[in-house]
Amino acid sequence: MGLWLDLVGERLRDASVATLVLTTFAVAAAIVCRQPARRIFLARCSLLAAAVLWPTAMFSAGPRIDLYRLGRAAAYGGGDILENNLPVSSSEPDLVHASVPILVARVTTFAYLSAASFSLAGLALGHLGIRRLSRRARFPTLATRAIYDELVADDPIRRPELRVDLNLTRPILAGLASQTIILPEQLDRPEASQSLRPTLLHELAHAQAMDPWFQLTGSIASALWFFLPTVWWLSRRMRLDHEFLADRRAASAFGPPDQYASSLVNIAAGSGETRVRPLIAREATPALRSPGSALITRVLMLLRCPFELELRSPRWWRMLWAGAAVAAVLAASTLSIGDPARLRRLVERGWPVRLPQNRLVTPVRRVFDMERLVIEPRAGAVGPSAPFELPVRIPECFELTLDVWADPPSLASTKVAGLPLRTVNDDVGAIIRDDLERWHHVRLIRDADGARLWVDDRLVNIGEPALTPALDFLCLQPAPHAVGRFEHLKLTW
Repeated sequence: MGLWLDLVGERLRDASVATLVLTTFAVAAAIVCRQPARRIFLARCSLLAAAVLWPTAMFSAGPRIDLYRLGRAAAYGGGDILENNLPVSSSEPDLVHASVPILVARVTTFAYLSAASFSLAGLALGHLGIRRLSRRARFPTLATRAIYDELVADDPIRRPELRVDLNLTRPILAGLASQTIILPEQLDRPEASQSLRPTLLHELAHAQAMDPWFQLTGSIASALWFFLPTVWWLSRRMRLDHEFLADRRAASAFGPPDQYASSLVNIAAGSGETRVRPLIAREATPALRSPGSALITRVLMLLRCPFELELRSPRWWRMLWAGAAVAAVLAASTLSIGDPARLRRLVERGWPVRLPQNRLVTPVRRVFDMERLVIEPRAGAVGPSAPFELPVRIPECFELTLDVWADPPSLASTKVAGLPLRTVNDDVGAIIRDDLERWHHVRLIRDADGARLWVDDRLVNIGEPALTPALDFLCLQPAPHAVGRFEHLKLTW
């Protein structure tokens, strides 16, 4: 569970930064753009990218470019980034072994997953409720049906179903693949025929523009990124612009814009009036008296729009933002902003993530080296000499190299990190070819596959279990009654 939360947290952080950057640019572009059609396409691309950014980053199987290491490479004057050989100060805090930051990160990740699951579950329940509402709604009267059939006569195949519900206060367009226009009871009366026609035209405009699909995309993106205000702003802006264009299309089929605007006011007031009058500011209903009201903004866009509205965004605009959305999704699946050692440790512990092999064997985060060390036997000591502890803790995964001066019998009794430099069942001569004292090169690696020991480039069988003993500090133990001479000791982890 902990490893799973660690990996999800890493991917969530990377996708969150990518989503924030993308939506911030989208918000800035939407603020300076005055055409609703352009803002709609901009918001659609951004919200669609935001909805798929985290799944794409989470299940990406390819190698990732670590911006953390790129920054360190620039700070240290370059270096081979793929080999992970950047110099690191030994005083740098080890974030991997810091239990408190890891616990906080896991709790935060779990809290996010719970909140996002709750939001998505609420969204699913809401759609199930709308579906149930459309099923229990009754058929409209013959007069209402005649008006609707007249409006959809040009395209009878793609028209939504028409139903009436007693509990609704305003019309809605329900469903995705199979859509239904559900009217409130007051619009299914003979005296409401003047308000019925613009209402149906407005909902048909939404259906033809596939607005419900993209509003669902915005809802999913808002549920996933509920902590990013830019996502919420884009979703609300897109919904309002959907209303702008639906009003424009409906007004062009209904008649003069002032008559359609008056119909909007009558429907919002719920008065059921049949007479149509031009809109005057002081006659506005209480729902329109607030300057920030969405309805008054829609009415002003119909009557006093200072520029000509585009019903469709230009092609170059669509190509620009579609390309930006695709690039953002691809970047989120390849870029990482965190310490790559955390993800490497997840891989070493068995998490199935594909990464380049040269980043999994001996990645260097810290280096402890010692040029020369001589261990003298204690005077009067009887039996094997005590292990000599070096001032460095043994990491979970590491690589140790050093040179040992000894003859074959002494080398066989020498221990490095608790492991004797000889085979278990084989003769010492299988490793050492002569009986003279000389320098022997020792290499010890411990990773997720266990421990492996080489003496003079020959693999030593260290037996079972294939892990070094559980030592707190790195220990060197010379042969009994012998002087231990070690050089070029280097521990990397």
